[in-house]
Amino acid sequence: MKFSKSMKQAICIMVLLATQTADKSLKSQDISERLQMSQAYLKKIMRKLVVADLIKSVSGNNGGYMIAKSIDEMTLYDIYYAVCGPVQTFSDEDDMLLQAFSGGMYAEDGLQALEKVFLQMDAGIERFLKGIIAGPFLTNILGVTDIPQVDWTNRDQNISSK
Repeated sequence: MKFSKSMKQAICIMVLLATQTADKSLKSQDISERLQMSQAYLKKIMRKLVVADLIKSVSGNNGGYMIAKSIDEMTLYDIYYAVCGPVQTFSDEDDMLLQAFSGGMYAEDGLQALEKVFLQMDAGIERFLKGIIAGPFLTNILGVTDIPQVDWTNRDQNISSK
């Protein structure tokens, strides 16, 4: 299984917003420049994160986006689900397998067995992602004990660990 580009970008967005100086929103333009991605595509991802109540949109002159709740209250699954929907590693929506093996006496039973295996795998991936709390995950990958606060609107700012 490979995470989509959207998922990787969503994680980057969440890290930027989680580390953004408290009570200061971050404009989509600043985020798209940092991540070197188009504003249009960024806004699609941001909208999904807003709908999932992971981030909030702030209007006004100093508007932009902010984290909506403590990252200690969200999991990697919350981010995954917001961007990608439920975990689904296998689907025969186009009936390719049944068509390829139509008339075979084991085709339908085989497809059901295959779907069962992938459903179990999906459930395992979901459990795993739900077990990763975003706050401790972030401090671990940054190698810090407390999440640093950075003013990402300042182009020279960056996170320096330890």
